[in-house]
Amino acid sequence: MLDLFAGSGALSLEAISRGAESAVLVDCDKAAIACIKSNIDKLGFSKQTEVLQTDWCMALQRLQQKQFDLVFLDPPYAMLDLKECTAKLLPLLSEDALVVIEHQANTMPYVADGYDLVDNRKWGIAGVTMFRPAGKAEEA
Repeated sequence: MLDLFAGSGALSLEAISRGAESAVLVDCDKAAIACIKSNIDKLGFSKQTEVLQTDWCMALQRLQQKQFDLVFLDPPYAMLDLKECTAKLLPLLSEDALVVIEHQANTMPYVADGYDLVDNRKWGIAGVTMFRPAGKAEEA
C-alpha cells in the first residue's frame, strides 16, 4: 500500500496491523517523518515499511517500478485539485486497486480521468471518497 501525505502514518500502520504486507509512507514534513519513524519503531514494523521524505510528485517518480493495491491520500484540505497527482498515480495501481481520499466533508476532490467513484462518506467535518481505476467500481 501507499500512503501519500502520511502525517503520523496511522492509516498505513493500522493497515499493516490488519494484514497489509507492506507500506510506503510519504510526507515532505520533517516533523511528520520523525513521528512516522517513531511510530514504526514502537510497533516493530520496520521490515514492512519504507519511508520517503519528499513531496508527492517526487515520490511517485521514485516509485515507478512498484504496483499498489491500496492508496491513502490525505492531503491538506485546501488541496482539492488532485488531477495531476491522481494522473501520475494511475500507472502505479494494480488492476483492482482502491484509492481512498480524505477531504473536507463539504467538498469533493477533483481526480484525473481514468477513475470510477466507488463510495463517498462523511463524518463531521471529514469526508472520505473512494475510487478504483476505471471499469472496476462496479465490483466494489
